[in-house]
Amino acid sequence: MYEAWLACQSLGVCLAKVHSDQGGEYLSAKFDTYLSQQGIECQLTVHDSPQQNRVAECLNRMLVEHARVMLIAKDLPKFLWAEAINYAMWLKNRLPSRAIPGTTPYELVHKTKPSLAQAHEFGFIIYVHLLDAGKLDPRAEEAVFVGVDIESKGYRVYWPLKCRVSIERNVTFMPGEVVVAPDVLDEGESNGQTINENATACTVQTIQPQTTPPTPTPEQDEPHVTHTRHAPGYYAKLQKGEVASIAIESLLEVSELNLLDEVAHIECALAAAEPEPTLAQALNSPDAVEWQEAINYEIGQLEKLETWEIVNAPRGANVIPCHFILATKCRPDDKKLKL
Repeated sequence: MYEAWLACQSLGVCLAKVHSDQGGEYLSAKFDTYLSQQGIECQLTVHDSPQQNRVAECLNRMLVEHARVMLIAKDLPKFLWAEAINYAMWLKNRLPSRAIPGTTPYELVHKTKPSLAQAHEFGFIIYVHLLDAGKLDPRAEEAVFVGVDIESKGYRVYWPLKCRVSIERNVTFMPGEVVVAPDVLDEGESNGQTINENATACTVQTIQPQTTPPTPTPEQDEPHVTHTRHAPGYYAKLQKGEVASIAIESLLEVSELNLLDEVAHIECALAAAEPEPTLAQALNSPDAVEWQEAINYEIGQLEKLETWEIVNAPRGANVIPCHFILATKCRPDDKKLKL
């Protein structure tokens, strides 16, 4: 089959030698008879001597290494090794090398320069356009690019959820950032230029005057904020709604307020409003209906947001009770609000 392909693709070129590693498929009597009739020379290597295969063994090792790196870099499954090797070989046939400087294997066979318009990063995320999508269904589906199909004008696409490979035409490649590693030499490039650049850089650095680094100043430690412990009965008074009233009676000037005390800020804000009544006083006052509506609204919002979850208290736990903070505030139009 290879001989027929070679005769069709390259007119006037015929197969002269077959070099193999004594594989059973190349040692049959029928195969020897065919080689003799076609005038093809058969060359065999010594057993356990892969180095005698020369270019073939080097190419196989290079393709396997490329496939391993491509799969690991994109975290793709190992069963895509054939796709990775095919795409690595597709790229190699369209790129120059030291063996044929100034040209490519594709150009030697087809007598024209190859097009790299279909070349993309292996494992790149793409979106395949869905032609049979419904009106409200997604118009594209995410997939992975794994190569170019040589038999049709399409891309080989891997579907992670379906674990299969298909050939697609309507695909979109998302723009990505190209990361170029510094100080990486191309194949055949010597590091003499890099050494000279480093030497020049070192010479320039020696010419520059030395400057005395600034003496680091010791950083001042931020003052440690401490919160005073409240007197016994504080939380009981807080639950009854008496804290803001106490703050109004004890607060003489705003300048006396400790600005680092968060609790004092809350007490001052509550003191700026009217003295709040306790829950019992509010429900027994003439405004009991308004207070009850405000309480029901707040509890409804908390239940709507699923603020709490009722569970059994652990044994020995210090449970802090909840309480209502009732206050009356005035809007800009002097209308009072119950909060």
